[in-house]
Amino acid sequence: MASTQQSAIHRNLTPQELAVLVKLYRELRKWSQEQLAEKVNVSRQSVSKWENGEAYPEMHNILQLCKIFNCKIN
Repeated sequence: MASTQQSAIHRNLTPQELAVLVKLYRELRKWSQEQLAEKVNVSRQSVSKWENGEAYPEMHNILQLCKIFNCKIN
């Protein structure tokens, strides 16, 4: 994110809400799903499922996404 402020990801997000955020943050950085997958150490298919609301990332992946996207969990 261009802002120096951290954004917050709330624990009670639905898979669909998280999907929108993951895709938004990835696209803001102009990364492909493959590039994000490499950073999180998952398959491109996993990122696709997260972005389509078909799967919810495991907690360790959520924590990794927060590090990558400079956000925090509230």
